[in-house]
Amino acid sequence: MNYPYCPKDFELAKRYAQAVFSMNDLYQETMTPSEDPIANEVFCPTPLVEIPYERVGAWPEIRKLLLEVYQGYTTIDNEIRKCYMCEQILSVITLGDMVFTDTKLPYLQLVSSLLRIDPTPYTKAEMDGDKKRLAQLLSDKNYRGSLQEQVAAWRQDHLVAREDLQGVIDTLIRQTQERSVDLGLTAVEGMQVKGAVVGNAGFQGYCDFDNRAIYINGDLPFTYEDLKSLICHETFPGHMAHMMTRQTLIQEGKIPVDAAMVVVDTASSPIFEGLADNGVRFIGMEGSVDDEINAIYQGLKAKAGLTGAYLLHGEGKSREEVAAYIKEAIFADDVWIESRLKLMNYPLRKPFLPNYWRGNEVVYAVYRDLTREQAAPFIRYLYHNMHSANTVKKFRA
Repeated sequence: MNYPYCPKDFELAKRYAQAVFSMNDLYQETMTPSEDPIANEVFCPTPLVEIPYERVGAWPEIRKLLLEVYQGYTTIDNEIRKCYMCEQILSVITLGDMVFTDTKLPYLQLVSSLLRIDPTPYTKAEMDGDKKRLAQLLSDKNYRGSLQEQVAAWRQDHLVAREDLQGVIDTLIRQTQERSVDLGLTAVEGMQVKGAVVGNAGFQGYCDFDNRAIYINGDLPFTYEDLKSLICHETFPGHMAHMMTRQTLIQEGKIPVDAAMVVVDTASSPIFEGLADNGVRFIGMEGSVDDEINAIYQGLKAKAGLTGAYLLHGEGKSREEVAAYIKEAIFADDVWIESRLKLMNYPLRKPFLPNYWRGNEVVYAVYRDLTREQAAPFIRYLYHNMHSANTVKKFRA
């Protein structure tokens, strides 16, 4: 699929970066330093390549610059790029208004305006449909009792012992890297990525691209299938591969510098997460019944997480009420529930939880209908260009 960039696009992207980095500077001036890396996050972490910029002062000036860049993008010829950048800039403006002017939008409107996805929570009927399929798969494998008992027994049978965690992580990093190179993601060949097990974290896994490291929350129980999906998500062909590909293309002068940035809570966020969630499919590391059981259960957890965030921030439920909902909905363990609650309470992560499942379903909805011949162009379209949920849907083989 032809996706040409023009000189004007490259210049507009630099001005967009100037605005985002100025937002970072302004936000950092109000922050209290913390030992928690997520509590310390700004709108955009260190970019994948160095981008010189001149600081723009207060939020009204930054907002004005963003609107000027928006108008500039309405005049470029690449229709898909135009759609993406206009959505992305509008979501960055919403993010700035939320933080710097204390604009309080209703939660569903905030998620919709920032992430450009379906902001609504999952209904019980939708969750029950997934649970019915899960129960059937577990019954076929001779697990008996209530669904909660079936899931607990299956997970226990597939659990990776804490003392084996590091070894399994190291092996999976090597395997996923090899398969990602075979997929065509040649930028990751030769990368040295370290996996580290940590505790007391507000995440399951975390990708530290600058230090070529991923951190796995060792306080959580992981099945082998959990780890396979998580390593694919955080390393190859997920975040690590995605960012390395973008870094390489920028250094070669092939794509504009906005691809050097990962901006939280914006139109690009669902695809950043959704691409990573589908990584296990892209490299063919799924396909067994156990993988399907894991995928359905992890999907239920993602759906319960985004619904929990809605209950907390949209309906004003207490942390205890949200924890009770998640426990009843998917009978997750208390440590996992607490890590989700911690994540959704960070200042810049209030609207973030919907990214995971909504991004996953958008990417998969396109990928599942492709022929083998169409898959490679789609992977290139995903990895070589920035996207919103809406521009992913615009792919044509």
